[in-house]
Amino acid sequence: MSDLSGRDGNRTSFSDVKDAGVPIATGYCYVASDRHMKTVLDDGTVIEYVRDATGRIVQRSSIAPGVVDAEVIRYTFSPGRCGCEVVVPEPAR
Repeated sequence: MSDLSGRDGNRTSFSDVKDAGVPIATGYCYVASDRHMKTVLDDGTVIEYVRDATGRIVQRSSIAPGVVDAEVIRYTFSPGRCGCEVVVPEPAR
């Protein structure tokens, strides 16, 4: 994560303990324009966001440790409506 993350008050990590269990931690990464671009979950899963020129999220991908292909969701925008498309990766051969 960038050493610039958090300088503008952005959350860079979050820890929680549910039902007196094992603590879980989540890390957040921002780019210089203050846009949230990546989340790293406690289990090592990485979630990344792609934005268009206006700052809207147009793609979300997530990949867990040991998984070859990321799950990708693409978001589309048009006047008066928006939508999303889930891209399911083909199994590795």
